[in-house]
Amino acid sequence: EQCNQIFNKNLLDQLANLKTEQKANKIAHTFEIEKLKQENEAQILTSNAEILHLKIELEDTAKQLINCKILLAEVSGEVDLANLRLFKAKKEMTQKMKSCLAFA
Repeated sequence: EQCNQIFNKNLLDQLANLKTEQKANKIAHTFEIEKLKQENEAQILTSNAEILHLKIELEDTAKQLINCKILLAEVSGEVDLANLRLFKAKKEMTQKMKSCLAFA
């Protein structure tokens, strides 16, 4: 009888120890999960910040491209104007040459 009581007490103690260990493991797993969640959230925030930075750079590049297109259009207009002046100058020169040849 006494052996049974000791045996039963040992079993109850072991059961209590297992329950305590199980609770400790559950708490440890909960903390680990929470830690992983926080690390994941931090990575997401970092990624979002990098994406935002890249979007800003892309917008700046787009603005620079627009400015380049404007400058190109201005230069193209100036080239067209210069070609027009050259054409007029050639025309005047041709008329002067014709006039000179007419006197000669």
